[in-house]
Amino acid sequence: MQPTSFSLKSFLRAFVIYAVISAVLAVCLTVPIDYVIYMPGKAYALREMIEVPDGISNEGSFLMTVVLSQQANIPLYIRGVLTPGIDIYPLEQVRPASLSEEEYQVRMLQSMLSSQEVAAGLALRHCGYTVREVGEGVRILSFIEGNKSQELLKAGDVIIACDEQDVMLNSELSAILREKVPGDTVTLVIIRDEEELSFLIELVSRTDNPEIGAIGISVTNVNWHLDLPMEINVLSEDIGGSSAGLMMTLEIINQLTEEDLTAGKRIAGSGTIDINGNVGAIGGVRQKVLGAINNGADYFLTPKANYQDALGAAGNQIEVVEVSSLADALLFLEGIK
Repeated sequence: MQPTSFSLKSFLRAFVIYAVISAVLAVCLTVPIDYVIYMPGKAYALREMIEVPDGISNEGSFLMTVVLSQQANIPLYIRGVLTPGIDIYPLEQVRPASLSEEEYQVRMLQSMLSSQEVAAGLALRHCGYTVREVGEGVRILSFIEGNKSQELLKAGDVIIACDEQDVMLNSELSAILREKVPGDTVTLVIIRDEEELSFLIELVSRTDNPEIGAIGISVTNVNWHLDLPMEINVLSEDIGGSSAGLMMTLEIINQLTEEDLTAGKRIAGSGTIDINGNVGAIGGVRQKVLGAINNGADYFLTPKANYQDALGAAGNQIEVVEVSSLADALLFLEGIK
C-alpha cells in the first residue's frame, strides 16, 4: 500500500504544479497590461469612401493611413520590443485615465465625425461655396493669469453678447475685442444656470499681442457646426480620430474640380485640419508612413511637428512632404503635375 500512497501524492503534486503553471500562462497570454502597441495599418483610397454630389472621378488616389492599436499583454509587449515598426506607449499617454476603453472609442468616433464636417466645409469654401459657421455662444473654460474678470465670471458661463453685439462664436468675440486696447471696458451678457446676467469687464493684454485687449479667458464654442450647401457622405466605418482631416479635405477638393490634383499618383498622408486650413500634429506617424509604403504610395504628406519621425521611418522608400496648411499641400501638388 505504501507505493500507492506515494504515487497518489506525486500525482497530486504534479497536478497542482501543472494547474499553477497553466493559470500563470493564461494570465500572461490574456490579461492586458498598461501599455498600447502601435502597428502599421492599411491605407484607404478616399475616393472609395467619400461621396460628393456629381463628384469627378480621377485616376490617382489620396490615401488615408491608419494605425492598428491594441492594449498589450505580455506576448504582444515582447513582440513590440522585438519588431521594427511597432511602437509601445504607456496607456496613460494614449487614453486619459478618466475614460474607459468604451468611452475613449466613442470619443474617437465623434472626433472623426467632427473632422469630416470640417474637411467638407473647408473644401467647399476653397471651391467657392458659401459655408456658414453656426454656434450658440462661447463657453468659458478657464481663466488666464492676470485677468480682471474672475471675480465676476465663472467657468461654465456662456457669453452671448459683447457691447450690445450678439456673440454666437469665438471668432465673433475675437473680432470685437480686436478693436479694443488693454484698460478698455466691455459689457458682457452671459448665461449662467439658465439666467441671463450682465457684467462690465476691464480688459487686459492679449498674451500674443500686448497692444490688443482681452478678457483673459480660454473658451470653446457651444454647439458649433457648419451650415453646408451640399451633403457630402464619408464612409469611415469604425475608424476614429481626427488625423485624416487633411487628406479628406484634399479628396473632396479633387472631386469638386476638373483637374486631378494627384496627377495620377498615389498620395498618402495624415494631419488634423481646422476650418482655417491649419494642419496639426498626429500620433503614430511612423506606422502610417510604413502603411503608406506597404500600400504602394508615391508620397506621404505629414504635419511639420511629425516631419522628422516620418522622415526616419521612410528611409529612401517614399518621399515625405512637410505641410503646415492646406495651402502648403496644394502648392506641393501643383508642383508634381
